[in-house]
Parts: sequence; C-alpha cells; structure tokens
Amino acid sequence: MKAVFPVRFMFAFLISVAVLGLLADGGQGQDVDGFQVTQVQLELVRQLYNDNIGAVPQVRDLLANERINFHVEGMGCVAIVNRDGVMQSIEPGEMPDPTMNMYTDMETMENIMLGETEPLDALKEGRIWYEGVGFFNWLRFAFAGLLFNIAAALGLV
Repeated sequence: MKAVFPVRFMFAFLISVAVLGLLADGGQGQDVDGFQVTQVQLELVRQLYNDNIGAVPQVRDLLANERINFHVEGMGCVAIVNRDGVMQSIEPGEMPDPTMNMYTDMETMENIMLGETEPLDALKEGRIWYEGVGFFNWLRFAFAGLLFNIAAALGLV
C-alpha cells in the first residue's frame, strides 16, 4: 500500500508555504526570491514533515542525516537539515555545506499538489532529481538511485 497522501501533502505544504510564502505576514518574514517566508510557516513545514515521514520509510531513511538544498526552478531554495530521520531545521535560501541537492520545477510541484502526479512517479520520471555533494555523497546517492531504478523496474515502488 502506497503512503502517497502524506507525501503529497508534505510536498504541497513545503512548496506553497516555504517557497511561495502564500501566507506571508505583511513583510515580517525573510525574502526568498521575492516571496516572504516566516519562521512560523517554516516550523509548520518541519512539524508536518516529522509527523508524516514515517509513512514513507524509504524516503525517511534516504534523507535521515542529510543537509539538503531543495531548489524549485524559478522559485528559490530552502535549506533542510535532517538528523536521525527527523527534520531539525528548515530555512529560506541555500546552505553553504549541503550533503545533497534536490531539484524540481513549479509545474511538477503543482501537479503533485493537485494530485495529478505521485511524488514517486515524478522521481521515477526524472521530474524530481537529486545529487550528492562531494564524491562520497555523490557515490552514495548514485548507488541509491540505481537501487531505486531497479526496484521501480521490478514494480516494487
């Protein structure tokens, strides 16, 4: 059984609140490529992630101890720090020392938010992609990607 709803909701919330800043509080937040993002909004994203990531243990394990710059083409970036499978922090902008970069575009995120695309399908189709930063992380995530592709080919994900 797929645990798609929590992942879709988490992505939708992450993009609509953290990157787009749709609930901006009159300029009291930080600017991310022209969008206002508040610490309260980012804390809601962190709590939502932590409450739902257990439904997708493969993703939780893959991202368990990572420092991630999550880029949405044309919309900006948020920096995420995970420790032991728990999101410790999320901040607007890029961090200087990530272990991983994740990328997507706004169309993919909108399709996920509307339920037209499953997050794992977007990953399989290359509309969400990631890369390790530094040789060891690059190698580790390349291997994880290979295993994911094999599992997808076998219909396991």
